[in-house]
Amino acid sequence: MKRTVYGHLIGGLCLLSFAGLAVVTKLWFPEVYLLEWTCRHSYIYIWAWVFYLTAVRKEIIAVALSVGNLFGVIVGQVYGSYLFDIDMTKLEAGIDIGRGYPQNYSFAIYIYSLLLTFILGVLIQFNFFRGWQQRVRKDEEEKKRIAWAHIIGILCLVAFQFLWAFTNTYSPDMEHFVSGWTAEHHYLYCWALVCYFTGIGKPVLSVSLTLGNFAGVYLGDRAGSFFRELAMREIPWDIPNDEMLLAYQAYYQNHNGLAIWVACVFLFLILGAYIQKKGLRAICPGWLKRGLIRVKEGWLKFYNS
Repeated sequence: MKRTVYGHLIGGLCLLSFAGLAVVTKLWFPEVYLLEWTCRHSYIYIWAWVFYLTAVRKEIIAVALSVGNLFGVIVGQVYGSYLFDIDMTKLEAGIDIGRGYPQNYSFAIYIYSLLLTFILGVLIQFNFFRGWQQRVRKDEEEKKRIAWAHIIGILCLVAFQFLWAFTNTYSPDMEHFVSGWTAEHHYLYCWALVCYFTGIGKPVLSVSLTLGNFAGVYLGDRAGSFFRELAMREIPWDIPNDEMLLAYQAYYQNHNGLAIWVACVFLFLILGAYIQKKGLRAICPGWLKRGLIRVKEGWLKFYNS
């Protein structure tokens, strides 16, 4: 229990390092090449791996990735810019640098830093150095449970990717605002929670969150269209400003559609948490339970006969 609490505290601090670096970049270094690029691309989603590694109790690797991200961004920007300035100075002086133009190695240094710290974290985590951590042996049932949780988690992530690809085939217009907006904002990173639930072996939560996102996107779009029609009926058609009409329609659709999406995600997540804790039988009515028991008994009789 203590190890789990400490592991989550360490994971939270690692995630705070990503958030802090993003805030510093936005406030003070919005035009610095590597800091701006990594922040704009969400640090190539390394923080999602920190979510997962924290869940599977691989805190040392999570810390290594977080340190590698900070180290790579700072050293990559400073040393990469230094090498770039040297090449520019040589080029202006007429010295051949072996290439037609100078290159900025900041991103390459950033990637190499991540790889090196990741490898070092793996070596420490899996006890390649002197017994820093005891290896935990799992029985066969536990291995099967973890394997199925990971398979289901991967399928849920594929479902998010499929929905994103399907949404991008349509323009985020008035008819499909919720799907377009949530896809543009990466479904507000619900898929990162799927990574976490997969790591802690809670596949029902992963499935419920995925289904909640699907239901919220669909119902949000449909409800948005419905409320838009209601808004159009209430607006007098003699308004001279067309932009005011469009803004009024968009408000009704956007506000209600997003609220429905959030409600669906939370409701499905609560239902999934209840099923994960109590089991699927907890929500089955009595007649269905009795029917399943009879089917099972009949199958056993047929199989043993």
